[in-house]
Amino acid sequence: MCDVLQVARPGFYAWKKRPASEREALRDALASEFDRSIPSDIWMLTAVPGCIRNC
Repeated sequence: MCDVLQVARPGFYAWKKRPASEREALRDALASEFDRSIPSDIWMLTAVPGCIRNC
């Protein structure tokens, strides 16, 4: 992974161990709230491109 991203290994692993920032935690909370607010059958229809045409 480090070679692909062209970063030093110590820096990459230090970044991975860091706790989530306040912004990242808020984004994750909003995303999970959004996921729960949409019924799964509707979510699958909109998440898969062309599903309405092919189903």
